[in-house]
Amino acid sequence: MKKIVHLSNTPLVGAPGKLSYLCEKNGYLSHSIILGDYPEKSGLNEKFMKYSILWNKKIPYLTDQLLSYIEEADIIHIHNDFNIFHDITWKSNQKFIYHVHSPLREGPIFIDKTNSFGVNFSKKLVVGQYHPRHYPDFYPVPNIVLGAPSKNLVKDDEPLRVMYSPTHKRGGRWNNKFSEELNTVISSLEKMKSIEIIKLDSPLPQDTLLEVRKTCHVSIDEISTGAYHQISLEGLCAGNVVINNADYFSSFMLASLATAPEMPPFYRCNPSNISKNTIALLANYDLVRDYQKKSFDFFDQYLRADKLFEIYNKIYLEILTDV
Repeated sequence: MKKIVHLSNTPLVGAPGKLSYLCEKNGYLSHSIILGDYPEKSGLNEKFMKYSILWNKKIPYLTDQLLSYIEEADIIHIHNDFNIFHDITWKSNQKFIYHVHSPLREGPIFIDKTNSFGVNFSKKLVVGQYHPRHYPDFYPVPNIVLGAPSKNLVKDDEPLRVMYSPTHKRGGRWNNKFSEELNTVISSLEKMKSIEIIKLDSPLPQDTLLEVRKTCHVSIDEISTGAYHQISLEGLCAGNVVINNADYFSSFMLASLATAPEMPPFYRCNPSNISKNTIALLANYDLVRDYQKKSFDFFDQYLRADKLFEIYNKIYLEILTDV
């Protein structure tokens, strides 16, 4: 049985752990090792560690065990960065993958760190959202949602249930997802009791959050950057109307990775039309249900976890047979 370890400084919203879990399901022996969890004050602490092991120097026998997993691995799959990489003695027959989840010139990695590890990478991967335009010589791969798709079609006699978490202004072209126009529209509709906003007082574990999302009819990602994010993928899985402003490149990248003959059915909005487009949904529940069905169908046909894992499996098999 071939062995794969996934290494990262942080949980990266669960991406390395989920991929490790799928490796295990598909015949590999796999572990995801994370150097540090998100800070407690962030509210994200322990929310994305379900399929990963947290490195803990205070438990020497655990450290020894994790080191043995790393030393015995056939493939070392690095996600963004691994600060103690140079403290480990690597074997000559180990294969390395570098997988980037962040944009250039913005946190947390800022630059392409491929050459800083001192090893030859068999494959360089990049999350296939907006990121490939930053890394044109990397191979795009999908983020994966583990849940099964479902849909809760809105009924004519119920309020539109919307999941939305406002964001704060941040620095950067891609990390700043704040939209004053969107916040204003949502606040106004909520005050008029036109919609039911699902706002969570504190972050939930991913599988719990997905179940809550499945009770909703609409998921709002962000409309500022021209990208889509994990929220949009989870919204498709939950059979929601997915509101974002994904540009052609971002949408085409998802369709391409999913080998879909059609673009993802996002309900595209921007700051200038978010009010008009949201009111259009409220005025036409048939339109809402149409998008809900399209979201469910797209995820069911193209984005199921086992289907998308085949992209990674092909990469692993190619690397393992390249001698």
